[in-house]
Amino acid sequence: MQATIETNAQNLFDSFENGDWDGAEKLFAPGAVIVDRYGKSASTNTGMSYNDFKQSAKNGPLAALGLPVYLDRRLTAYPDGFVEQHTSRLVVEGTPVHLAVVLVARCDPLTGLIERLEEYLDPVPLIAATKVALAKKSKKCDDEHKNVTSNIGFGDVVVITGASVELESKSHIDMQRRDAQLCWQDDEKRC
Repeated sequence: MQATIETNAQNLFDSFENGDWDGAEKLFAPGAVIVDRYGKSASTNTGMSYNDFKQSAKNGPLAALGLPVYLDRRLTAYPDGFVEQHTSRLVVEGTPVHLAVVLVARCDPLTGLIERLEEYLDPVPLIAATKVALAKKSKKCDDEHKNVTSNIGFGDVVVITGASVELESKSHIDMQRRDAQLCWQDDEKRC
């Protein structure tokens, strides 16, 4: 059955790379659990069902980064599971991020289906890249705000619609400096 486990493991990562979540689901036993062993909940995480994992992969925060590319894949199969190592390449705002990952799986020795899959990785490179991307976006937003508000003069009335709380706060301070009147168009007009 070790050959089936090895084939299932290869098919699993091929499916993940291609976003074939339904195909990957066929490689899991009923009631299988997937556990992330990183971040703040690494030691207390009891896992999630494959269906919850699939929804997270399709619609969760990492979905915005696109599909992972698995580099340097190394697989060792055993009669009741496998260990797989790879480097995941994700892209954050055009910048590639590489994460070293190890997965440990327990499989049904008769069917080769995955019963438990644990993922171990250090998320620091991804967190750092995300912080840099957010800082760039924030600077761009600040620059756009300056461009928009630089043409507002004394006594002008400004109406803003659909703004965030952060923009509302920045705009209010900026308008006070210019002696301009600021009106917010949301559920009700406020001046």
